[in-house]
Amino acid sequence: MIVGGGWGGLAAATRLIEVGWKVTLIERARQLGGRSTSFWDDSFGEWLDHGPHVFIGAYRAAMELLEKWDSASLIDFESGNSINWLTPGGKRYKFDLTASLAGAALSLVKFGYLSLFERASLVKALTVIAKYDGHTATLASVLKPFGATKGRLGEFFEALTVAVMNAPPDLAAAKPMAEAIRAGLLAGGDSARIGLPRRSLKEIVSDPAKNYLEEHGVDLRIGYEAKSIVRQGAGGFIVTGDGFEIETDVTIIALPPVDIARLLLIGCGENIFSADSSQLAYAPIAGVHLVFERPVLDIPFGLLSGGFGHWIFGRGGREEGGWRKVSVVISYAPNREQVSTDIMAERVINDIRLRLPQATDAKVEKVRAVRTVRATVILTPEALKHRATEQTKCPGLYLAGDWCDTGLPATIESAARSGNKAAELALRGS
Repeated sequence: MIVGGGWGGLAAATRLIEVGWKVTLIERARQLGGRSTSFWDDSFGEWLDHGPHVFIGAYRAAMELLEKWDSASLIDFESGNSINWLTPGGKRYKFDLTASLAGAALSLVKFGYLSLFERASLVKALTVIAKYDGHTATLASVLKPFGATKGRLGEFFEALTVAVMNAPPDLAAAKPMAEAIRAGLLAGGDSARIGLPRRSLKEIVSDPAKNYLEEHGVDLRIGYEAKSIVRQGAGGFIVTGDGFEIETDVTIIALPPVDIARLLLIGCGENIFSADSSQLAYAPIAGVHLVFERPVLDIPFGLLSGGFGHWIFGRGGREEGGWRKVSVVISYAPNREQVSTDIMAERVINDIRLRLPQATDAKVEKVRAVRTVRATVILTPEALKHRATEQTKCPGLYLAGDWCDTGLPATIESAARSGNKAAELALRGS
């Protein structure tokens, strides 16, 4: 039994059916994929993603899943060789992502958005980050000796950290961020490239995963919520919810900590997890989807330098002149009490008009802003202590999810690796 159909649960299910296990997967939502899902908007006449996602070449486990589900071809890595820094006034700077490790410094030296002094400081800072293995520091404290928390250099690391960690450098733990930089940016080559979804996440993740699992005999219970997991004597569990009661030998809980707290775990013992995940805090992520009267974006994606919104993506197919359908993601977004979705949309539109000359007087035909309140955990140095391992103290019960202690930021890659590990532990009967 797998409780939860996000990337962690899907990875575990995919691994276990490969070796012939009988699997039942329960997912409360109406789609698989966790945060990697879409919703239908009648006004737009299309599936819109809850939050625009990108894939990184270093996402090996996640891309292996897409290969198995036959949807990897819907990720475009050819357009992700560089990042365009879009600045107020319309000037843009290109940051190359395809250099080798030895050439990464050269790419940074060529990055004209930074002064020569800032580029030299950036190379020094990344050299230290590449070797960093501590557990108690924020990224900002590691960067401070190099002056990398102020000015444009500070903006560079702010953009990078918020994108990867969904938290600013003064909150984000340095260790997982360092691991991400080593595996991606500093690895160079294909590992550093950004993969852009060519279709909605429903078409890339939710539907292909559902089809694959059903074709391989998984009993999918989509739209069902597990309410309790009861340990049965020496072995096995009974998982119950509204309208079902299922006996299972092994159970993998692939849910965020806040949802695990709602489950009744009966007969499993006290303090069965390796860490107290109730101490973890969460960050919202928001997306603003727009349709302009004419194309305003002539590149597949870019960074809104210094903006309220962080990244802008062309949505759907490119038209003559570029994209008039665009989506903007706001990582570490403000909560409802701070900023309404209407104000978020207004500020994002202003960001776009200031940075894309084609959008200055272009009419906005459609707009939809969405916010996921508890999108991802905030991995501060203190939070690292509360990332549980996949192994619990209750035999036959395992965990999976991006928040588990994979050493990586809380990304889809972390979730996929965690699901794989949970499946391997189940196979070994550890």
